[in-house]
Amino acid sequence: MIIPLIQLKVTPMDSNEVVRYIRTPTTATRILANHNMHSAFLYHDSEKFRKFYEIAEKVLIDGMPLLWLANLRGRRLPLNNRIGSTDWIHDLLATTSLKCPIRIFILGGSPTTSKSVGIKFQNILGLTVQTFHGYFQSEEADLVVREINDFKPDLLLVGLGMPKQEFFVLDNLDKFNNFTIATVGGAIDYLAGANKLAPRFIGTLGFEWLWRFVFEPRRLFSRYFIEPILLLRLIVKSRLTK
Repeated sequence: MIIPLIQLKVTPMDSNEVVRYIRTPTTATRILANHNMHSAFLYHDSEKFRKFYEIAEKVLIDGMPLLWLANLRGRRLPLNNRIGSTDWIHDLLATTSLKCPIRIFILGGSPTTSKSVGIKFQNILGLTVQTFHGYFQSEEADLVVREINDFKPDLLLVGLGMPKQEFFVLDNLDKFNNFTIATVGGAIDYLAGANKLAPRFIGTLGFEWLWRFVFEPRRLFSRYFIEPILLLRLIVKSRLTK
């Protein structure tokens, strides 16, 4: 479906549907992406960023403002169609056992948080994990891709932040073997406990952004208070030039 006003294509799904999608075997590389207000701004500002979303197979709604906008024209998407990466990752881990194993490569976070999440995941029955931190240099990208392919994951979590993670996937897409790639932003630091995750009821009410802003005001001020204005200007400019 297309979200009105901001013209973003999304795939409304709940957490259980995402888990089933990931666990469905694939014979090709496929991308599970997400949209929030930050990505909406980048989408309208960057041609390369838009190209990434053109090749994504599924695009989740990550943020209540987008769910509200999606329902403007009478649609009634349920609240569980607003889903963050930590939500479906938690449910994916909960379904993992010796009978339902999965191999996960985690790319992103600091050397400390990346290793911490890897250890946590490995302690879950049936889960095989390898990690690589997100502080690698551009000239190391081929090495990272080789490590990923050699591991033969079912799922690659790319948590490099926007737009770095999308550009990394786009630049190396033709080098990857056949598995599911999910861009997860800052989820790795949250899963490691380096950043405090908001209680789920706050996300349901649409105020998770405020929770994050309280803990990281300097980093998030521009994203939450400047980018929406710039996004509006880009949309108006686009409409006027058509």
